[in-house]
Amino acid sequence: MEYRLQLMNTSQYIKQVIHKKKDKRWFNYTELFAWELEDFDLLVLADGSMYGYEKVARTIINIDPALEAEDINPWDYTTLWARYIRLNASSWIMKMRDYPREMIKAVNVAWSGTLCGAEQRGNDDINFRTNIIDPGTYFDNITVPRNLGLFS
Repeated sequence: MEYRLQLMNTSQYIKQVIHKKKDKRWFNYTELFAWELEDFDLLVLADGSMYGYEKVARTIINIDPALEAEDINPWDYTTLWARYIRLNASSWIMKMRDYPREMIKAVNVAWSGTLCGAEQRGNDDINFRTNIIDPGTYFDNITVPRNLGLFS
């Protein structure tokens, strides 16, 4: 039964794509997905309690205590950051391009918490580059190290 439902959904999606291509409406789409928020209030905070490797690492370990056993070396990361986020909205809908049903549909949304991010350093021989920025007259050139990992 579930497999037949997947085939029906796939068939319906393909029919919609073919129909839109015939009507030349296919080329008007650029986004893969879209969020629709109504009556929303978004608060994003960053302060001294969330700045610096030790503080961000402590925040990450507070969120996931299992990481405390891991040996997390600050030099393994080029970026560590944390922000407190609060979102209130009367409705939140997420739609995928050309898909008839909403992926997420929520009413009276209230989210709050800490969002953390970490960018792991790549292989220095392959991914690490330096860029030189020339800001122009009266200023010296600036050398900026970049960690350019492969996307696959």
